[in-house]
Amino acid sequence: MNVYITPEEYEAAAARGISRKTLNLRVRIYGWPKDRALTEPPQPRTDWSEWYAIAEQNGISHGTFRARVRKGWSPQRAAVEPVWTMQQKVANMQARRNKRRKYPPKIYELMRKSGVNYYTFATRVRNGWPPEQAATAKPSRYRAKG
Repeated sequence: MNVYITPEEYEAAAARGISRKTLNLRVRIYGWPKDRALTEPPQPRTDWSEWYAIAEQNGISHGTFRARVRKGWSPQRAAVEPVWTMQQKVANMQARRNKRRKYPPKIYELMRKSGVNYYTFATRVRNGWPPEQAATAKPSRYRAKG
């Protein structure tokens, strides 16, 4: 939306603590009415400098700290809790995946050793096969009719 903002309006906004950039965004991008854009005070910014220092002492970057706070972590937890190593991340992902699995891990291991595809296994179980047999029976090869 292309709206003209007069120099007097910029001055009035500045007197209320509203920067030119904020006023432009409010009127031209967000579509606020001018009277609201000129009078509503900007939201106060939180000063994280104290927590940034604590996070830095614990080997946590500013970006990681801010991301954690945005996700709902308390500033103290975000600044103190160590960042996971790659091995910890992988272990967590595997644990979450295993929780969602329908069959015990030994069944998946049997399928891998026997060369049975998961979809073949699932079809066999759906057709009434016991899971152990469905996971271990070698898949038959498709044969051309002739």
